[in-house]
Amino acid sequence: MKRPTLFLLVGLAACGSDAPSPDEVRARIATDLVAVANTAEASRADGASLPDSTQFAVFQSTFSQLSSRIPTQMFTEDLPDMEMNDPFDGAAAAKWLNENLFTNANHAGDGIYNVPASFACESDEGIDPECAQAFAKIQLRIRVTENDDVLRLALQLGPNHDEPLEVGLSATLLSLTIDLDEAEDAVKSLAGKLGGEVPELSLSGEATVKLEVTGAAAVKVSLDIDRDIAVAFEDTTFSSKAAHVASLALDGAAKSMDLVVGLGETKAHVPDDFEGTFDLDLPGLSAAAHFAEGQPLAITNISLGARTTTLKIDGQTALSFDLNPNDGRKLDAQISGDTLTVTPRLDLRTTVNHTVLGDDAPVYDVTRVLLDGGLRAKADESIEALGGFSIETNPASYGFSAAAGQCVRGTETYDPTRDDYYTTWAVGTCN
Repeated sequence: MKRPTLFLLVGLAACGSDAPSPDEVRARIATDLVAVANTAEASRADGASLPDSTQFAVFQSTFSQLSSRIPTQMFTEDLPDMEMNDPFDGAAAAKWLNENLFTNANHAGDGIYNVPASFACESDEGIDPECAQAFAKIQLRIRVTENDDVLRLALQLGPNHDEPLEVGLSATLLSLTIDLDEAEDAVKSLAGKLGGEVPELSLSGEATVKLEVTGAAAVKVSLDIDRDIAVAFEDTTFSSKAAHVASLALDGAAKSMDLVVGLGETKAHVPDDFEGTFDLDLPGLSAAAHFAEGQPLAITNISLGARTTTLKIDGQTALSFDLNPNDGRKLDAQISGDTLTVTPRLDLRTTVNHTVLGDDAPVYDVTRVLLDGGLRAKADESIEALGGFSIETNPASYGFSAAAGQCVRGTETYDPTRDDYYTTWAVGTCN
């Protein structure tokens, strides 16, 4: 979907500069990709710019047992393990790109590089002819331009050369922008070109992931929704408002970290013939965390948005979450070793309807966590309340209330009727 305003800007820019030559493209990739990768690795400072496990000692005590009783079906999925120990080899990546994509043979002129069939169709026996024939219909190309010292690599697809993806590269930047409007056009044009049915699909919006060099050993990784995202496929819909979704800044020299989360209003509607129609309403998700070596971890503006977060199934509320509904729907927290403090308080309220979820109810669900002041982890694995600390449950008999100076202890108990463990709580004096 080529917009008139975009065409005008591209046209004006083209009047003042030509596409870089293949030699210039290869030189930029060889130097800039390596520079960004090396700085990103230096920013980690061998892990010193990230808080270690001792920073969260307060959570390695009885308080961690709460997580098994607060409904998390909305957020828990099997996620792959993420390995962060192996650094990205920028030199190897640059070498591969320059030898396989940005070659003189692939250059069609005016900054256009044809992606050869060998990219997808080559095997030990050579290039598969049927694969190559299908690949040719995709008309996969890369358009290279240079703007404000940023090398821009736009992926083109289909007969209209739609550009759903663009990579930005400089000595201080590596970015990836996804244009969903262009992606819709590409999918629909390719469906017809490849002889398939044009899907009942609607895509709009734009998102960008960036890795920015901000200092000699400092980088910032960010995700932004540049334009409201709206996705519709048949009866399934998803939307998320434009927002600075997240950023992580690491400074290897200062040994510091800044994490910002700012997801905007997000909704999803997912019909399922067997489990019912799911509707998620997440008003927002925000927090800002700062860590510096030797300092407490400070987290500000923790919020779930301006109203209750809900998950409905067939129109009935299955899960709901409310955070500080009577205190501006946000709070600040500070974590220092064995101590957690909150301002003005933590008031998390949840509901869960197991009938709607279609699962078996546990011994109890935590329906409210109310904390004033803070908590301190003790050597005997109990938790001292620095202010009022209470947990409400359903059924109510499993909850507790502790005053400032009292300690809470949790014990795992086995329920043979459910073949499940649950935590019983006891409030008393601190040792």
